[in-house]
Amino acid sequence: MKNVLLIFSIFGYFFCLNILSPDTIFYNPSFAKNGYYLSIFFYLLLFVFLIINDNLRYKLIFKWLFLILIAAFTKHYLFNIGNWHDYSLFNEASRYDFRYDERASLFWLQVGVNCIYLCYVIYSRWVDNRVACPNCKKLCDFDKAGTQAELLSLDTDEQLTHGRITKRGKLDLRYNSEIEVVNTYTYNGECEFCGHHFTFTRESSYSKNI
Repeated sequence: MKNVLLIFSIFGYFFCLNILSPDTIFYNPSFAKNGYYLSIFFYLLLFVFLIINDNLRYKLIFKWLFLILIAAFTKHYLFNIGNWHDYSLFNEASRYDFRYDERASLFWLQVGVNCIYLCYVIYSRWVDNRVACPNCKKLCDFDKAGTQAELLSLDTDEQLTHGRITKRGKLDLRYNSEIEVVNTYTYNGECEFCGHHFTFTRESSYSKNI
């Protein structure tokens, strides 16, 4: 369904751009205005369905380049067709007085989306949850549906990070005592590329206080 919605939003966006032709603006400016609003709506849908697509889960650079190409095509296509920042010009409907420039709503929306998504792409390089296969060295995504790894064991380690422990083995109330609990999970996974079975560990931690 996500793939279908992504394709639908792409076709919807380019269909709305096709509406924004010089003839449409000249003969039916109100229809052209509605087409412009719809192009903004479909662009937002396109962006949402692109980033949540499971098949493109870690194709972050690919998705960013795709958004860049769409923005470049839009600017090239609409440059001599419409001055979209001033909607009153639709009523004048002059074939040559329109310009798609840096004040256009769609232009700034695409610039903002690409800048924000580029920051996310850079940040995601540090929080990649995939595991490298020791055989083929490719990154396996065990968080994806149908590729979950088997949990083999769970080890828990507790360390006092603040305060002290009483003689009874409890956290001392007077010192705001705190313990950090670290859970180490050992998994058995199968590489989705070469079929090699291997084990890997993941950790999670939380603080426990009085």
